[in-house]
Amino acid sequence: MIKGCIFNIQKFCLHDGPGIRTVIFMKGCPLHCRWCSNPESQSGKKEIIYDAKLCIDCGGCVAVCPIAAVTVTRDKRVSIDRDRCSKCGVCATQCPTTALQILGKEMTAKEILNIVEADRLFYQTSGGGVTISGGEPLFQPEFLFDLLKQLKENEINTAIETSGIGPWDVIQELCKLLDWVLFDIKHLDRKKHLESTGVNNDQIIDNLSKLSAIKKNLILRIPIIPGFNMDHDFYDKIIKIVNNENINFVDLLTYHRLGSDKYEKLGKKYELINVNPPNMSLVDEVAHMIANQTNAKVSVNT
Repeated sequence: MIKGCIFNIQKFCLHDGPGIRTVIFMKGCPLHCRWCSNPESQSGKKEIIYDAKLCIDCGGCVAVCPIAAVTVTRDKRVSIDRDRCSKCGVCATQCPTTALQILGKEMTAKEILNIVEADRLFYQTSGGGVTISGGEPLFQPEFLFDLLKQLKENEINTAIETSGIGPWDVIQELCKLLDWVLFDIKHLDRKKHLESTGVNNDQIIDNLSKLSAIKKNLILRIPIIPGFNMDHDFYDKIIKIVNNENINFVDLLTYHRLGSDKYEKLGKKYELINVNPPNMSLVDEVAHMIANQTNAKVSVNT
C-alpha cells in the first residue's frame, strides 16, 4: 500500500486555490529557500522538533532515548544530537508538555480521503476542494498520483502548489487529475535563484512554459522578498511571461517571519532574521503594475 509522509493537514484555507480548501502538506523539497516559513517541510523524512519554552526539565526524554541521542547540557537544557537521532519518537511520547514532537506521519490516500470527506459540503458550497502542498508534492510522485486519483474518483476539486521542480512527463500526467495548478516563481535570474534556493531555475522556467500551454487554470505565485526580488526589472520580466504565456491569475505572496521560530526548534539557523516584511504600499504598486499591463487577475496574499 502506497504511503506518503505528511506533516500537516490544515482545514478551512482560503488562499490556496478557489473556495474553502483543505491543504495537505507533504514533506520533502529539493529547494531550500532562505525565507521558507515551513522548514519542517524540506526533509522528506520524519524530524523531531524541540520547543524549549514548553520544556519543564523533567528529564523523561533523556531516560527513554534508546540510543542516548537526547542529553542535558551543563546549563540544564535538553540537547538533541540530530545526526544520531533515529526519529523513533519515544522521547516525544514521554514528553508531558509536547515540548518534543515528531513531525511527519506516514498516511495512505484513503486515510486522507476520510479526513477531507468530512468537509465536502464546504467544498461544494464555496467551489473549493483539496490543495496538495509541501514541501514539494512532486518529491513524492507515486503517492501524489494515488492521492489525486482517489480525490477525483470521489469528485473532489484538486489543486497542487508546486515550485515546478520535477520531470515534465510527470507534471503532464498530473494535469489530467488536477483542476488547478499554483506555480511558484521565485526569481528569473539563474544565479540569484541558485544562491537563495540551492537549485537553479532552468527546469522551473521550462516547465512553466509547457504547463501554461495546456493548463488554463494556472495561478502564478510570486513570493515578494525584500533584497531578493523587489525590483522593477524582475517584475517587468514577470509581466512579459504573463502576457507571453497567457496566464490568467497572479498571486503575490508577501514575505513574513511567522515561521522563523521553527528553525531554532529544528536546530537550524534562520538566515533572514534581519529582513523586514515589505512595505505594503510597494506591494500594492507591484500588484497594480502587473494588473494594468496584463489581462491577469492579480491578488495579494499577506
